[in-house]
Amino acid sequence: MGLFSMITFISTAASTAAIGKILDLGTSTFRLNPIPQNSTTFVYSNIFLVLAILVVVMSAFYYVQFGRVAKMAKDEKMDREPVI
Repeated sequence: MGLFSMITFISTAASTAAIGKILDLGTSTFRLNPIPQNSTTFVYSNIFLVLAILVVVMSAFYYVQFGRVAKMAKDEKMDREPVI
């Protein structure tokens, strides 16, 4: 099994266990999403909202690290360096 496959497998298992543990704790009065009105759906709504925010944050992080800006900076750096 490759390293990437192993990391994906372990992170999937860990996140599934964490979400399952949160769901086992029962209903919550704390709600991040104001749309659902039923108190039994607050836990699910909070989990999905946190996962959606995580996707947006990780996408922005990926774009900053590996997006066009990073590529253009790398190209400019290579243009300035003298060839030995």
